[in-house]
Amino acid sequence: MPNKKQKFILVNVDGQQYAVPLSSSYHFFHIRQITPIPQMDKRIIGFTYHNGHLVTLLDTAKIFTLMTKNSNEKCAMVKFDHHYYGWIIKSAGDIVSAILNKSRTQDILKEYILVNKKKIKVLEVKPVLKDINLDAK
Repeated sequence: MPNKKQKFILVNVDGQQYAVPLSSSYHFFHIRQITPIPQMDKRIIGFTYHNGHLVTLLDTAKIFTLMTKNSNEKCAMVKFDHHYYGWIIKSAGDIVSAILNKSRTQDILKEYILVNKKKIKVLEVKPVLKDINLDAK
């Protein structure tokens, strides 16, 4: 049985393109204030409060070892395992339909889509939290 196409939103993180699944679990917003967390892994920027939710902000650029060239002030918030996490992004872009593929590489992100023959990794919270050693079952 062939895989079905799914919809994704393309996001920009310091010039790199990633994809997030288009679903009701994602919400995009501008970050107004960040509360740092002392002695926390540097890949977690801190917390912010949005629409009644405490959101743990993940430094997307640091997680994927990108050069931080610009201020990334937007957030792609997702609910995962009863908690809210936010990918720090520069901007959200096009909505695309694509088939989700799995990579066999050692990268943190194993899922990707093809857009115009270009491989774009899909942002997944669970493997990142596992890599940071936060409780991701």
